[in-house]
Amino acid sequence: MKKSLLVLFILLFILLSLESCSHLRSNGNKHIAKSMENVQDNPNDANLASENIAMNASSEENPTIDLESLNGLLSESPATNLDNIIVPGKRVGFIEIGKPLPKDLIKVIGVPDTYCPPTDSKDSGSLSYRSRYLIKLNDGVSKQNVYTIYISPEAQDLKTLGGLHIGSSLTELKEKYPKLKSLGYGEGPGEYWKSKDGLLFQVLGDKIIEIDVTKPE
Repeated sequence: MKKSLLVLFILLFILLSLESCSHLRSNGNKHIAKSMENVQDNPNDANLASENIAMNASSEENPTIDLESLNGLLSESPATNLDNIIVPGKRVGFIEIGKPLPKDLIKVIGVPDTYCPPTDSKDSGSLSYRSRYLIKLNDGVSKQNVYTIYISPEAQDLKTLGGLHIGSSLTELKEKYPKLKSLGYGEGPGEYWKSKDGLLFQVLGDKIIEIDVTKPE
C-alpha cells in the first residue's frame, strides 16, 4: 500500500511539471486527489490509480521550450556550488533561492523538460528537470528570482549537510529537527512537516518523499 502511494506521488511530480504555469499545483492535484480517493476506498485499486495518473500526465502537451525567453531571465553570473547539497532556505546545488538562474544553466544541466515564463505575479513561472527538481520563479521581488525548489522523488543524491534526503526516515528527520512542526495532511498522500529554516518535508509512512526549499519566513 505504502509503495503504491509513493508511486502515485512520483507520478504527481511528473504531472505537476507538465501543467501550465497558471495552474501548476492545482489541476495536477485534482488528478491525484481523485485517484487517491479510489486507493483509500479500495487498496486493490492502487495499480489502476497509478495507471490513470500516468495517462493523465502523458496526455498533457509538453510545451515547446522558448529558449529566447528563458535566456532572457538568466543572470550575468556563472553557476557556483556545483554540488548536491541542500542548504535550507538558500539553495539546492547551484540553484539559489531569491536569485536569478545562472547564465550557464543550460551548459551545466541542459535544457529543461518544461518551461513556463513568469508573469508579474509572485510564484508564477516554472521550469522542470523531472529527475531533479521543479523550480518556481518570481519571489515577489523580481520575476527572475527563484521562489521555491521542489526536489524530485528520484533525486535521492541531493542531501542536506546533516544527511537528510528523499528516502530518509521520520526518525532521522526528527533527530535533525527536534522542533519540527507538523502541518498535517494536504495536497499529497503524506504528512507535511515544516522547519523554521526554509524546508518543507512530506513524509509517507516513515519515509521522506518530498523536500521543498524556500525562503524562511
